Amino acid sequence: MRLPDGHAPRNGAAASSRRRGGTRGARATRRGCPRLSARPTNAAVASLSARAALRLLLLALALCALVPAARACSLLWTNCAGLAAGVAGDGALEAANRLMKRRGPDATNRFTGKRGFEYVHNLLSMTGAGLTLQPFVSADGQRVVLFNGEIYNFKDFGAQYNSDGECILPLYEQHGADFVSLLDGEFAIVVVDYANNTALYTTDVFGTKPLWVAVGGAQANAAYAASLAARKRNGTATGGDVGSPPPPAIGVATYPSALEGLGFAKGSAVQVLPNTATVVSLDAPYETLSTRRLYEFD
Repeated sequence: MRLPDGHAPRNGAAASSRRRGGTRGARATRRGCPRLSARPTNAAVASLSARAALRLLLLALALCALVPAARACSLLWTNCAGLAAGVAGDGALEAANRLMKRRGPDATNRFTGKRGFEYVHNLLSMTGAGLTLQPFVSADGQRVVLFNGEIYNFKDFGAQYNSDGECILPLYEQHGADFVSLLDGEFAIVVVDYANNTALYTTDVFGTKPLWVAVGGAQANAAYAASLAARKRNGTATGGDVGSPPPPAIGVATYPSALEGLGFAKGSAVQVLPNTATVVSLDAPYETLSTRRLYEFD
């Protein structure tokens, strides 16, 4: 009932009103509903923001861990004694390739090249019809290519390529080491050129695809040691003195675990720098002959 102006409610009515309001407030508080007048403190806001940021970070890390494994190949090139030629090395390769193989579940191919060098590729087929096995080898066997990633503009180099990686060998034969600046994509590449006694390894501008190199930290195999000794005898070897045989090995792989699994010392592998193509001699101690940028930023 509305009271006339200037009249206050009786004490009993006021008390009843306070009791009803107090009961509702207590009930709301007990049920976990904050009063409308309550404001979160700065510390509470900061705590919530930190927890949300942590959840987003963990989600991003989980996605980063899954995506590369699901959309990538992997590769290995080495002359280390830990990977024996032929079936004798299959057991060692299986152990060393255990983690890398998850990146390329469609096919694993191994190729033994000249001078004791071994090539291994785990394929995840992404472009072209059927499986395009690697490595890519020139008709005369003098140039060998391993590739991981995706080259977006491979059709710019000709309509004859069934898969993106097929353009790398012709581009190298036409442009030499400068071919890397023509590629648009995300990739890790190894090109071995026996005719020029060189090996080139590179990753894309941002280092999207991992690549590790180890020089030394393991002994080279007998086939490589014999080849190097013959080159020294006929005066064609370009490397310096590597001491008494056997010479040191070189290895390039998607994961350092593959190199360590074949006998390279733990910690001897270093990650290849992004936006950099490195050319080394095939003669131990594998002197760096040149480096170049794929892309020059302003």
